[in-house]
Amino acid sequence: MLSIAFFGVTCELETEEEERLFSNTVDHFSVTRQEAEAMGWVTPEKSSTQAEGRSWSIWSPDQESWWQKRHRRRKKRTVVKFTEFADLSDGKRVNVRSDRGFSQSWKHSPKPFHNQTAESFADDIRYWFVQYEEDRPTRPEWIAERLQRLYGIEIDLASVYDAMRVPLRVELGPRLLKLLPQQ
Repeated sequence: MLSIAFFGVTCELETEEEERLFSNTVDHFSVTRQEAEAMGWVTPEKSSTQAEGRSWSIWSPDQESWWQKRHRRRKKRTVVKFTEFADLSDGKRVNVRSDRGFSQSWKHSPKPFHNQTAESFADDIRYWFVQYEEDRPTRPEWIAERLQRLYGIEIDLASVYDAMRVPLRVELGPRLLKLLPQQ
């Protein structure tokens, strides 16, 4: 029978593609006239912005509409995904769940997590998990049953109780670390 040494969480930005979409400051729904012509939406004969049933707007960095500015600002958000894990007494790491995370808007800051270090971010995540567990406590029996069902391993229930009392270990993924100053 194995025991759990400690619980932790890995925090990482959602996929690179989603990170690019959410943090990109260019409005990808608006196109230049040349791009619209290349896609066949506009030809010299078609001068309207309604061509072939597609609605679009010509984008110019010098002349953005209020909607384009608003949409561009709204897209400045970052999605962070949590993967909770347990390190076992035999040295193996198993994932417990990965259904949590958050998104953060940063339209008034030059970059996401502005003025936050890796250490302060990890402290915020620990605090978030403590608050979450106070509202919706995870039963140790549920964890032992889940690990049995997912990985076929028997876990000492007393070790689950002990590991739940120790502060959560927070690990930051490489893409997230690029956004956070080390100190």
